[in-house]
Amino acid sequence: MQKIICTNDFMDDYTYVEFEVFTSCNKSCDYCYNLLQHPKRFHNTYDGLISILDRIMQSDNKRVVIGMIGGEPFIHKRFNDVVNHIYDNCDPMHKLQTFTHGDHKPAFHKNRIDNLAKFGDRVKLTTSIHYDYIDYDNFAKNLEYTDSKLKYNVLSTMVGDNIADRIDLLDDLMARTKNTTLHLFVDDREEQDYIQLLKRYNQYQTIMSRYTERMDNYYLVDEKKIPWNVAKMQIIKDNGFVFTGRKCTPTYYEVMQDGSVYQECNRGCLGNVYDSNELFNVRSFPCDIHRCPPNLSKIYVEKTDT
Repeated sequence: MQKIICTNDFMDDYTYVEFEVFTSCNKSCDYCYNLLQHPKRFHNTYDGLISILDRIMQSDNKRVVIGMIGGEPFIHKRFNDVVNHIYDNCDPMHKLQTFTHGDHKPAFHKNRIDNLAKFGDRVKLTTSIHYDYIDYDNFAKNLEYTDSKLKYNVLSTMVGDNIADRIDLLDDLMARTKNTTLHLFVDDREEQDYIQLLKRYNQYQTIMSRYTERMDNYYLVDEKKIPWNVAKMQIIKDNGFVFTGRKCTPTYYEVMQDGSVYQECNRGCLGNVYDSNELFNVRSFPCDIHRCPPNLSKIYVEKTDT
C-alpha cells in the first residue's frame, strides 16, 4: 500500500477550514469531545465571527470549504445572520459545511435548513445522532426534511459497543431518506491493543456492510476506490492501524478564536489569518511525523522511498 486518499464528492479538490462558532450546546452528552476540550464554554461575538470569516474568505485560495462547528451551531442566536453574511460575501467557489445534533423542534430546525438551502449544492450538513439523548420522533422528522432540501446531508454516528443494539434506529433513518449518506466515526484514539482493535473493526465492518453504498467517505487505496468501512480494515491490516507516509498535502485546517491557524493532523501552528492570505494554499511537503490517523475526513498521504 503506497498511497491513500480519503475522498468524497463535496470535499474533493477543496481545502477544509474549520472554526468554532461557540462551544455552547443544549445537550450534555458524557462522551462529547467538545466538553473534554473546553471545560469552560466560550461564546464568540458576532463581530468576532464575522472578522474571522472575512479573513478566511479573503484568502488567495478560493477552493475552500468553510466549516462552522460547535457546540451546537444551530442554537447561536445569530446563526442565520452569520450564514447570510457568508452567502452575501463569499466567492462563488466557496462552500459551507456546518453541523447539528438534529434534535430540535421541527419548526426551529426548518428555519435553519431553509436558510442553508439557498447555497444549493455548495452546502453540506452533518447531523450527529446521539441515541441516548434524543427525542427520536423530532430527530427523524428533521432528518427527513433536511434530506428533502439539501443535496449533501450526512448522518454521523459513533460506532461503539452499543451500535448493534441500535441498528434498528439506523435502519429506520436510512429507509426514510434518499440523499443522506453515512459517516461512521470509530473512537480508537485510546485503544493500544492491536488485536482488540482488529476484532472491533471486524465486528463493525460486518454490521455496517449493509450501508456500503451509502458511505460519505471513500478511500482511494493505490488508485482503487473503496468504501470507508471496507478500506478501514485494509488500512489496519496492512499498516497496523495507522498509515505512515513521508509526503503529505495538508487540506484540513483549524482557525482559533485569535485567528491562529493550525494544521489539523499534527497541531502545528502555521501562522495567523490576520497576517497572511496564503495560509490555505495547498502544497505537498515532507512530514517529520510520518503517522497519519485515517479517521481524518480529508487526507492525502503518499509513501516515498527513504
